[in-house]
Amino acid sequence: MPMDDIYYSRIKINPPVFLRPGPYRFVLQHAMKEEKLPYILNVGIALNQ
Repeated sequence: MPMDDIYYSRIKINPPVFLRPGPYRFVLQHAMKEEKLPYILNVGIALNQ
């Protein structure tokens, strides 16, 4: 499997959630049966206004 593929997913939350200013903590967790996901080098999250 080549390691140069980039995948991008965008998920819209309905109804929108309006956050108040302040620190937040987000936890990303995979729900696969295997312990590790091979070739996953980076995962991120972006919040847009």
